Amino acid sequence: MAISKIEIAFTSAIILAASLAFLGLTQKPKFGVADRGDWKTANQQNVTVQTEAWIQNPSRVTVNYSDVSISYRAILNGVILVEGKRKGISIKKGNQTKTIESKLIHSRIPEWWARHIRNGEKSDLQIPLSVKAKTGPATIPFHAIVYTDTVETDLISVMDQAVKNTQGKYNIGTEIAGYETGPQIEVEDGAAEWGQTTPEMTNMLIDLEIRNPNSYPIPVPGLAGDVQMNQVKLLEWENSRTEMISGPQDRTIAPGETEELTFRVTMDNDKIDDWFLSHVKQNESTQAQLNMRMVFEIQDQRIELPPEGINCDFSFQTAILEDQNSSSNFQGCSNPTLTQEETQNQTDEEAEENQSIVNETVGGVLG
Repeated sequence: MAISKIEIAFTSAIILAASLAFLGLTQKPKFGVADRGDWKTANQQNVTVQTEAWIQNPSRVTVNYSDVSISYRAILNGVILVEGKRKGISIKKGNQTKTIESKLIHSRIPEWWARHIRNGEKSDLQIPLSVKAKTGPATIPFHAIVYTDTVETDLISVMDQAVKNTQGKYNIGTEIAGYETGPQIEVEDGAAEWGQTTPEMTNMLIDLEIRNPNSYPIPVPGLAGDVQMNQVKLLEWENSRTEMISGPQDRTIAPGETEELTFRVTMDNDKIDDWFLSHVKQNESTQAQLNMRMVFEIQDQRIELPPEGINCDFSFQTAILEDQNSSSNFQGCSNPTLTQEETQNQTDEEAEENQSIVNETVGGVLG
């Protein structure tokens, strides 16, 4: 059987490389991650990542590796979020760095988010470098060098703190000369946790312990509110779309009793992409706000407590690629409950009018 010139050349190259290695004159180049990545271009169509790979070619003789390709990926919890390749570079003797530009794969963000939430807001980050180089007619693959880290967030903790700030006594009626009139409701405790999460939707469970300090039963309130991150409204719910999954079956709270209520609100994960874009634009930082209010819808009358809502601010920072520490900061809530000083500024006519509305709406349901 005839041997082609290409086969002869390929065999010669392998024999030469083996001979040089045996003599200690050539060693395999080593590769690693000098900079795991920086967010560069960031717009609705394209988010790019720039990475620096270090290369060490320790050969004591000049063996040029040509037509080198370096493949980069950023993998979080098994989801390839960023991917790119640089082709047609060469490796000379000594130390050098090469820049690789990669792209964020927007369509995979919801899958990563779901896995991140289900894993306790923790993601294992892996960055493999796959290298292929040519020396002569031979293509030589080099094993992947993997950079690893752990990415953590603590969003539910700050939202839990926000819900806890609903604690307090609220007056569905008014106060006159320091005396409370009309039904009251007291929130003894509150909490928030993640519920079922899929790539399509994220559930948050809000628990409230509500006491009825009145001498008559009161209806169970609903919830309305939203969560905004970098001015992207990720989560928004109205009373009519909030599902109470745990509470009294007759939807009333008996006099002097405390009921534990659990509400489920659902977020469409399609909005995660918009938030993530804003997040990387601001060096992986987010300013956020949770707004919440209790809602009584009684005989076509809507009563919100507190009227201005409970507005809680928090911020967080991640370190997916940015060289910084992850952190979260709960900045507090404005809880504008009706105070005695505010009610004393009301005229008697305003107080009587407000009380009349409450008596008609609440009284109609309570009998």
